[in-house]
Amino acid sequence: MSDQPSQGTERSVPGDLLTPSLSAAPSTTLRERPWRVNSQLWIAFLAGVLPVTVVALINARRLGLRPAAIRLILAIGLGTFLISLLWLAWQAEAAASLRSLSQPVNRAPLRLGTRVLAVLAYLAMARIQRPAERRYRLFYGDTYASLWRPGLIICLGGGLVQAGIQAMVLALVLAR
Repeated sequence: MSDQPSQGTERSVPGDLLTPSLSAAPSTTLRERPWRVNSQLWIAFLAGVLPVTVVALINARRLGLRPAAIRLILAIGLGTFLISLLWLAWQAEAAASLRSLSQPVNRAPLRLGTRVLAVLAYLAMARIQRPAERRYRLFYGDTYASLWRPGLIICLGGGLVQAGIQAMVLALVLAR
C-alpha cells in the first residue's frame, strides 16, 4: 500500500471542519409562516389529541418537513387517540362496576388520563418538528404566524369531534 492517497478519491479542504453545515437557506419557499411548536402544548392540554395532531400536521407542512415525518406525526396522533379511547373504555368499565356497587364515580381520571396522553403525543410530535423549526428560526428570524384564531377554531372543532367520538365509545361500553 502506498502512503499517497489515490487521485480523485480523497480531497482535503482547508478548514472543512469549521465550515457550517447549514450554509444556505432551505431550498423550499415558504407559502405561509409556521406556528411556534411550543404553542401547540396549549392545544394538547386544553383540547386533546386530535386537535394537536391537526395543528402539528399543518405546521409540519409549513415547516417543510419530509412526507415520512408528516406520516410519523399522523401515526403518533392516531395511535395516541386510539390509546386514549382504550383508556376511556377501561375507565368506563371500572365506573360501571362501581356504579353497580352503589359507589360514587370519580371522573377525574378520565380527564387526567386523556390530557396526559395528549401532552405525551405533543412531546413526540414536537420532537419531530424541532429541527425544522430551528432551521426556520435561523434563516427567517423570529417571525411566526399567530396561532390564536386557528388554534381556537381547531380547539373547538377538533375538541367537539373528539368529544363526540369519546361519547360514542362510552355509549357502546356502557350499553353492554
